Amino acid sequence: MFKKVSYETFKKDFLTIDALDAADLTRFSTTAVEMPLSANFGRLDPLSDAYKQQVLAEHQLITGRQSPYDPVTNEKAAAAHFSDDTGAGKVHPWSYADPMLLSEFLHSWAQIFKMIDLKSPGSVLEYGPGSGQVLLMLARCGLDCHAVDIDQRWLDQIAGQARKLDLNISLEQGVFGDGFADRQFDRIIFFESFHHCIDFPELLGKLHAKLESGGKIVFCGEPLFGMQTNMLPYPWGLRRDAASLWCMNRCGWMELGFTQKFFIELLMGAGYSVRHFPFPACPRAEGYVAEPAKHPVFTTEDPVPRSSIMRKYLREVVKDLRHYLLKRGNNKAGR
Repeated sequence: MFKKVSYETFKKDFLTIDALDAADLTRFSTTAVEMPLSANFGRLDPLSDAYKQQVLAEHQLITGRQSPYDPVTNEKAAAAHFSDDTGAGKVHPWSYADPMLLSEFLHSWAQIFKMIDLKSPGSVLEYGPGSGQVLLMLARCGLDCHAVDIDQRWLDQIAGQARKLDLNISLEQGVFGDGFADRQFDRIIFFESFHHCIDFPELLGKLHAKLESGGKIVFCGEPLFGMQTNMLPYPWGLRRDAASLWCMNRCGWMELGFTQKFFIELLMGAGYSVRHFPFPACPRAEGYVAEPAKHPVFTTEDPVPRSSIMRKYLREVVKDLRHYLLKRGNNKAGR
């Protein structure tokens, strides 16, 4: 259930909390913060530089920082995310110690595995891997795994876990779109990371050169909205839930959101066909796969896929039920 609070209430009751535990994260994420909306957004082309500059100006107001946004400095994670101990339960998201919240990540990881549809020795590059849980599991499947993150501390944490599991994961520090020189990959993954990129149109254009022939980009856990709402009152821009505003103010991060329509049209306009993988039971696990195409198309998966055997069985059940009802009706008519 979503609720609304004023920006003054947010500053008094939410922004004063120093660190978010699982309960805080759930409460903050379901609270919309009412803020004055710049009238410019309605008049500007969402893909124009003027629109982007308006987003950057609002971001600077929310963060309270004098220097303009720069991913190299703004996207560093808080020290609380890191521990010298990379044992079980010490790394994100296991450190939340909340089975209900962790179930969302498990759903998401399974969805990514499904969307990747790749076997050993296929190659994978993840941008913004955080603690690297997805890559560690894919490496255990025999895939050739690579990671690029702007924060060396995340890469060090991944390396520590990989050593304990005797896994080989190639790591490079850098921004989205960079890393591993001219190397190309079968799959590129963004899990809860693409929305940190303010220059996303340029990034999507750049990624064509990072994909092998037949390669695909997998998106999961990105904040997409079915329509413009109180939390996202424009095609794309800064999210207005308390969790996003807290992260922007406390950490300086870019916390963008997109309407589903804008995101799909963005990918298709950048030369990708888009395949949508709904996950009604867990919005975090909703996914999209983008594949380079001369004539992009959009398709969506059945959220409850059924095997051919199951479909045949269901047809027989319906047939038998219709026969039973018809027979029952005839018997009643003959009495």
